[in-house]
Amino acid sequence: WSLTGITTPLAVGNILTATAQLGTNCESAPSATATVVALPTASIAITDASGTTPIDGTICNGASATLTASGTGTYSWNTSPVQTTASITVSPDSTTTYTVTITNASGCTNTEQSTITVNQLPTATITPDGATTFCQGGSVTLTASAGSSYSWSNGADTQSITVSPSSTTSYTVQVTDTNSCSASSLPTTVTVNVPTTGTTTATACDSYTWAAPLGNNTNYTVSGSFTNETTNANGCQHIQTLILTINSSTSNTTTATACDTYT
Repeated sequence: WSLTGITTPLAVGNILTATAQLGTNCESAPSATATVVALPTASIAITDASGTTPIDGTICNGASATLTASGTGTYSWNTSPVQTTASITVSPDSTTTYTVTITNASGCTNTEQSTITVNQLPTATITPDGATTFCQGGSVTLTASAGSSYSWSNGADTQSITVSPSSTTSYTVQVTDTNSCSASSLPTTVTVNVPTTGTTTATACDSYTWAAPLGNNTNYTVSGSFTNETTNANGCQHIQTLILTINSSTSNTTTATACDTYT
């Protein structure tokens, strides 16, 4: 066989002719020809909105990125299952390299790769410096785990906050790290026990002793309203009010004179 039409290197569009010879000066016919076909172009563009810099192929765990291949032909990605569209949206748990194979009408293939780098989320926890259940007027300091910035549910933006709510309140914090990845904590509930009140109404003759535990063991001889401060079941203030009516005892003298008997 002899080949004609060869250039070095082979260029797209070259036509190669192969001729078979039988003996000296004898040629066989017909001859065979082949044309060099170009490989399809292959490139990948990345779109993402996560992390420090958008569209850089670096995302936070849980976010997604869109990879769009360009080139004329059919597409095949190394995903499971295989995807055959030009664009795919992925959300890997760890850094992953994606490969697209483009096949043109002549059956020639070309590949391109792109890596999606995944940054893990920061840890978001809340640590109180003391009891989270107390009476109204108490306080506790809540500290978030380490990060570069913080966003608390009460609007604060520091790592530690001191809270003194008037009623039971739950707090959460969003922690953001240097990769601009964020995570939110579970809620920490601060339970506030409020003061209680009560009323005792009593009527007595001449005097009345207001007994514990609600009373103060004081003996009263006049009507009026009196208060006593004690502690309720939650260990917080309880104010009991006594509304007291004192009725005075009365006495009468009867003088009588009778003969023999008196009824």
